[in-house]
Amino acid sequence: MKKVELKTWKSARKSVKHKMADQVVELKDDRSLFARMLIVARSRPEINLKVSFGQHEFTSLPWTLFTVSGELIPCTDNSKLMAVLEALPNEAGGYLQPEHVTIDTVPLPPRKVIVIYGMAVVQAMGKPPWVKTCAQWADYLTATLDSKCSDYDEVHLVLDRYHLPTSLKEATRNRRQGDKPATAYHVTDNTPFSKMPAKQCLSSTTTKDELTVYLAKKALHHFEGKAKHFIVTSRQETLSNSMDVQHLCNSQKDADTRLILHTLDAARRGATELYIQSPDTDVFVLTIHHYNQLCRNTYFVTGLDNKKRVIALGPVVNALGAAKAEAFILPGHGVVP
Repeated sequence: MKKVELKTWKSARKSVKHKMADQVVELKDDRSLFARMLIVARSRPEINLKVSFGQHEFTSLPWTLFTVSGELIPCTDNSKLMAVLEALPNEAGGYLQPEHVTIDTVPLPPRKVIVIYGMAVVQAMGKPPWVKTCAQWADYLTATLDSKCSDYDEVHLVLDRYHLPTSLKEATRNRRQGDKPATAYHVTDNTPFSKMPAKQCLSSTTTKDELTVYLAKKALHHFEGKAKHFIVTSRQETLSNSMDVQHLCNSQKDADTRLILHTLDAARRGATELYIQSPDTDVFVLTIHHYNQLCRNTYFVTGLDNKKRVIALGPVVNALGAAKAEAFILPGHGVVP
């Protein structure tokens, strides 16, 4: 030990000051301590360093998600990830259909299914001048669904949950809203929405919670007695006009994972052509992660009007590679059961 002139343990945890914007943050330097720990570990062959370093970050906070002062770093550019992934097949120079695991080799009867992020549709369709009450807004939604889903055998309308005591998304909404007070409405057939724009109507979490329950019931009633299979979420419930969907009832807070839950269920029940409609990059990443459990012809629908795009997931997964695609998941999203 004296020959190599190793430092003593007393030099560990030396204080180092770093300037950050208008403040000075004092940190503890662990680099020399970490180097000595490696030397000590060399004398302990039973310690698997690869496993230890892979499972432990040796820090109280994951630096990819937090600042050195412990504040959460908000992700504001994740929408750019979708464009990068969408361009991968062209950069790879051609497309080879990836191998897909199939349990049964017998050809399935054609079954076309669409899973829709409901609140994105509500926000995108706006509120025309002729919509004076909530009942008329519900009629406008069902007419929109009829036009969007006429070619599908099964339709899933997935709505958000808003009746939550605490939520990270709620904190984000409050920050975006700033000092503007949110107006809450009790949603009934005769609730007047004519004098407020749709964005202002949807500014209150209480209003959105009641509105999702109201629209879910109206949409379900609209599809009652029709041959098309219709499934809709309402808070923690899942309802259908033609089948038992109790296995889809769940307490998941985020619509992102609920969309994947419905997508996986449709694939397991024999969907041969599957479409997931959502503007969120998170949902796109999750569908890539679970692609091997979906049908071969699975597509992601995003964008509005002339910017609407239908992205085939197969070429994207092929360009990424099966191993990368399966490991491809954003932080904070657990695997859907």
